[in-house]
Amino acid sequence: MLREYEPESLLLEQATRQVLQGELEGERLMQTLERIRGQQLVVTEPKRPTPPGFALLINRLSARLSNEDLLLRVMRLKAQWMKR
Repeated sequence: MLREYEPESLLLEQATRQVLQGELEGERLMQTLERIRGQQLVVTEPKRPTPPGFALLINRLSARLSNEDLLLRVMRLKAQWMKR
């Protein structure tokens, strides 16, 4: 509301600054982005899901409708990956 009716409000400016500094850690985020900018991108194709990828895979599996228990599906996938 302040942004719409009083875009120059000091309260709005202070709230924005607090969010950037406190919640988003703006300075730390900028340092991280600068560090990433200087790095080389390496693309790989792992044979098995990486830890973050595994979490996404389980999330996707749990969203599917199935009569099979989620734990059983995960165990079956793990067995398939171990064969490779």
